[in-house]
Amino acid sequence: MNATPQWEQYRSLRDAALDGRISAEQMAMLEQLVLRHEDLRRDYAEHAHQQAVLKWTFAALPELKLQELVRPNGASTVSSAVSSHSATGSSRYTGIMGGHRFIWHLLAMAAGVFLTVGLLEFWDAHDGLSKAVATIASSEDCKWGDCTLATAVNQPLGPGHLRLESGIATLQFPNVSVTLEGQVDLEIVDEKMCLLHSGRVLANVEPGGEGFVVQTPTAKFIDRGTTFGVKVAPSGVSDLTVFKGRVDVGHLLSGAEASVRVNETMRASQQSLETLDDADDEGPVETPVAGVPIHISTASGAGDDAYVAAAKSLPARSSSDIALLVKKPAKSKPRQWYAPWRRKAFMRFDLASLTDGEIVEAVLQLQGVETNIGYASMMPDATFAVYGLTDESQDFWDASEINWMNSPANAGNTVRLMQSDVQLIGRFVVPQSDPAGRFEVSGRTLADFLSEDTNGVVTLIIIPETVGEPGESYVHGFASKRHPFLPAPTLRLRVQ
Repeated sequence: MNATPQWEQYRSLRDAALDGRISAEQMAMLEQLVLRHEDLRRDYAEHAHQQAVLKWTFAALPELKLQELVRPNGASTVSSAVSSHSATGSSRYTGIMGGHRFIWHLLAMAAGVFLTVGLLEFWDAHDGLSKAVATIASSEDCKWGDCTLATAVNQPLGPGHLRLESGIATLQFPNVSVTLEGQVDLEIVDEKMCLLHSGRVLANVEPGGEGFVVQTPTAKFIDRGTTFGVKVAPSGVSDLTVFKGRVDVGHLLSGAEASVRVNETMRASQQSLETLDDADDEGPVETPVAGVPIHISTASGAGDDAYVAAAKSLPARSSSDIALLVKKPAKSKPRQWYAPWRRKAFMRFDLASLTDGEIVEAVLQLQGVETNIGYASMMPDATFAVYGLTDESQDFWDASEINWMNSPANAGNTVRLMQSDVQLIGRFVVPQSDPAGRFEVSGRTLADFLSEDTNGVVTLIIIPETVGEPGESYVHGFASKRHPFLPAPTLRLRVQ
């Protein structure tokens, strides 16, 4: 490996981690380097492997000193030590072995143990595969928004974010079930705690689950063996109702504490805690906020997404892919307009959930994915443009039949669009080193475009503007609504 600045930084961090002298900040930097670069990942695995095997070897023979393992005359005392530690005798080493030869033989034996146990533990800690703390036990008519966790029933869940737009889903923690009623914005912290940012949940705690915490923007609710409900308004004002048992409440700002018992309701505002009677319990009081948040993805209602490719043989369907592929390649042959595989992506959003209020904020969020198609080193930092389709007669394209030539605003053989049919919304840049990041386009132009819609749906189009080097330059991709765990293209709006 070349001694690049990146390599030097990685090597310093690697050695610090393996020596046990790395800080939390340095560990985060090391994780990013290892997860993004295969060669660094391989190098770290090799060094971690080597160190772990050596530790395993000497831990197995604690009574021996290093100088005793390899005697000056080349004879090894380890073989007899291992023989004496064998329970069955079937794997005894007899005779005299060269010290170095024996150690490497022992390392080879230990490698299998480490690779099946140690590597799994390493990647669980460093590849984002957090320990499962809950599962989705049931899901009824659920439409999920922008989530960082998988949303399939029985899918193990680690810490992360869940946003349920509509429907009912139940999460099963150890001895605790938490039912989400859309719209809900909830974050799983661990097996004993979740953060409820907005919406309502119902928690049922069985024996052994006492101490489970639901924290809101204003309070912390600690279960003492009970059934209780929590409602959080967009302002953060939180209402707790206890249906069985007792819940302890801690106010985050003032530090005030209280206990709530059966059939009691307590409200936690930004300033204080107060007990509500039946006449007061009409839902959390709304304090002035900058608009009501609304999330709309291509998986909602009449929404959809697809990409199209220009090739000699036009594919009839590109919507089944889990990623929306986008590329503007360099021509490799004269007049080879399709070479090699131009791509552009289409996203349709159903605006039926919008109210008559004014859109005061609009953000388009896209989740990049690793496509493993082409070489990233042949593609510099890439700029992409997002256009809004102004010709509403073309909004109802069929994702099962869309192709290059019949796609909306098609301008023939080029990757460009028919400018009379579209409006430029904005641009974003995908770094060469991080194609799997999260990208956004926002601003007044997007908000106005959505506000001017007249048919209830809008189409946004992603067009690549950066050309890669001739040959197999990288093909970028963004998670589609069919991706098994990454969020679909999503509009995050505030309306007032």
